[in-house]
Amino acid sequence: MKLSSLYHFLNYSISAVNFKKMISIEVDDYVKQLKKKGASASVLLEEDIELRVTKKELYELCKAFENKHLDAYDIYYIADALLMAEKVTFSDELIKEKFEMLTDPEINFGELNSDVISKVLS
Repeated sequence: MKLSSLYHFLNYSISAVNFKKMISIEVDDYVKQLKKKGASASVLLEEDIELRVTKKELYELCKAFENKHLDAYDIYYIADALLMAEKVTFSDELIKEKFEMLTDPEINFGELNSDVISKVLS
């Protein structure tokens, strides 16, 4: 996944359908790795731009999940990528913590659903 592609998706330059297609192979590999007990899952990220993540980006990502444009594993993958990236900054610590809530369900609130999204957006 390219950071620029994520940026364009979050700013409506790329449709959710096209963005999902762009990351589908990576997400499929990520899911396979997550399902192995004790294994870590790798994220492929090309940091081709610097990205500042704010409440707006958090909201857009959650909205894409709620509207069923992205599934839970897409969200986990994107959140992990943002948190590991060197060229990503978060507007504040609270926004970063909220993205941490969107990562691997084994260590957070369990499977991503509307209740978790409500907690993230509150």
